[in-house]
Amino acid sequence: MKRQFRGFTLVELLVVIGIIAIIIAFLMPALSRVKFQAQSVKCMSNLKQIGNAALMYQSDYKGQFPLDASSLGNDMRFMDWFGTGSPPVGGSDPNRFLIRDAMYKYCNKVAKTFFCPSNDIAAINGTLLRPYDETDFLADGTSAYCGRFGYWWVANPYFPGAIDQDLSAASRYWHQEVIPEVMDASRPCKPGQDYLRSTRDKNLSTVAICVDQSRNAVSTTDTTFWYYMHGSPKKIGCWKNELFGDGHCEQRRPDQMRKHWNPIGVQAW
Repeated sequence: MKRQFRGFTLVELLVVIGIIAIIIAFLMPALSRVKFQAQSVKCMSNLKQIGNAALMYQSDYKGQFPLDASSLGNDMRFMDWFGTGSPPVGGSDPNRFLIRDAMYKYCNKVAKTFFCPSNDIAAINGTLLRPYDETDFLADGTSAYCGRFGYWWVANPYFPGAIDQDLSAASRYWHQEVIPEVMDASRPCKPGQDYLRSTRDKNLSTVAICVDQSRNAVSTTDTTFWYYMHGSPKKIGCWKNELFGDGHCEQRRPDQMRKHWNPIGVQAW
């Protein structure tokens, strides 16, 4: 006897499609969280490598952290080699690596280490999207693009022509000894509390040297919520990765953070 097979009716197909759609709707948030976590793990790995590179740099340069040159008007970048002091003085030494090149060498010549995989902040007034090409990190010359990378380096700031490094730092760093913290360029910031210069400073395990880039969520109109690299773009469910002066990394939620970098309405961390 020949069997007859009945096909699916339209209603049955629609029911199956509806069930599949519901399952996908439940799975999508979980998949997004997995993606966020994977990017964050890669970011933490990058920061750990940058921390190891900074420690190797210190062993070669009398305990000094690499100099930050972002105050020269470029995006975040390392300075050419300069002498020690407050502020650091001197000039480029042809017999020494540029700080950027030294850090690149210590990171096994992998420039991607200096770019957070979640960094999507537009740069150069929004005309250039991140991540930058690796060649930008290694570029020479006076271009605004040379040596830039995708984290905030917040140690040992260099201010050309400044009389005092600590007082100059106050134009970019929040004072942490008061709550709520304040931005006050009239009094010096304190090494070992507001930022780090070298291994001789205090609180290496609690003061950051390199962090995810982040910014005010709604420019000058929102003074309470900061945009973080990882997780949900909402106030709950996002976090930030930080590298500290002793080389360890931590993941911080918004409610664990204190303002430390730049005025309200400016890119901040």
